[in-house]
Amino acid sequence: MGSPSTSPQTYLRISDMLADWPWQRRLNPHYEEVAAEGDAWLRSFLALTPKSQRAFATIKASLMAALVYPDVSRDQLRTCVDFLNVFFLVEEYTDVEDAEGVRRIVEVCTDALRNPSKSRPDGEVVLGELMRQFWDRGRRTVHDETGKPFVDSAIDFFNAVLVQAEARDSGRVLTTDEYVAIRIDDIGVRPMYALGGAFLAIPDALYDDALLTKMMHLGCEIITIDNDIVSYNRERANGNADFNIVTIAMHHHGLNLDDTVRSLVEKNARLEAQYMQCMREFCSTLERRGGADETASIRGYLDHMGNVRRGLWSWSFECGRYFGDRGSTYAKTQMVPLVPEITRDTSLRENQVDILLMEEELAKL
Repeated sequence: MGSPSTSPQTYLRISDMLADWPWQRRLNPHYEEVAAEGDAWLRSFLALTPKSQRAFATIKASLMAALVYPDVSRDQLRTCVDFLNVFFLVEEYTDVEDAEGVRRIVEVCTDALRNPSKSRPDGEVVLGELMRQFWDRGRRTVHDETGKPFVDSAIDFFNAVLVQAEARDSGRVLTTDEYVAIRIDDIGVRPMYALGGAFLAIPDALYDDALLTKMMHLGCEIITIDNDIVSYNRERANGNADFNIVTIAMHHHGLNLDDTVRSLVEKNARLEAQYMQCMREFCSTLERRGGADETASIRGYLDHMGNVRRGLWSWSFECGRYFGDRGSTYAKTQMVPLVPEITRDTSLRENQVDILLMEEELAKL
């Protein structure tokens, strides 16, 4: 393998895209205890083969929860851990399905989330009972047990996963605008925002505010670019890179990998500036929006939104999903060796699905 200077296309360059982001890394103090509890609950369903379970464990969804929700109570953190574990499993199950298979999974997950007290039918995909149990327990930890903004955003996520599958089946390369329109919902950030709001008793009407809506859209797009850059190596190896903004930008703009990533980093800096301006404008109106308690809750929600990005970025390098056990090294060197595309058996579905273990692939280089 050539050096980075002579063979730049053998490496993915990842700069510190959050260098100017005001929110810093924080970890929920209940992390270790709740992680063990939540992960044991997920394993009890035998939703994966032993091999894929080992790969799934490197996601460390519980770590993501503790980084994204550093201030919530112990019981609320358990809700966050279950939420992320189940949603990651939905992703793994749907990535290998055609649109019709994804539609069936989406219908099950939507019904289970809307009706957490209803027993699931025998023979149904295990995601139904996982989703039901998650929200039946989780809704008791939010301010309003209906959790309507969270449920609505989660269903939007499921529907966007279906749209992604339809796009995948078409074999057509999406335009950047088409891709972003889907990714705004299927990146999963809106449910993260909404769950934080449910813990803080944010009034539902606030979600219709024009400035806050713009901030949420910008936040989702910013995190999409963050995530698509750090996940590009894994998705390329896994054969899923067609649904990634790096691949799409290279295709439409005729740029190499380095120049594409550089242009996306520059775009994110512009989006970040817009986000911060929107937040300043929104904060200038806070005193007119309600009493002291409501204002404090809204400020807490704004802090949560900002922390979501920081938490996800930190998690990307601390889990094993994208960089195996080398995340801290790559965060320092900002150079990630590209692994070759592997052949995965996509005929294995549901609890037999084959999940890529990046640590093994990186070790082969």
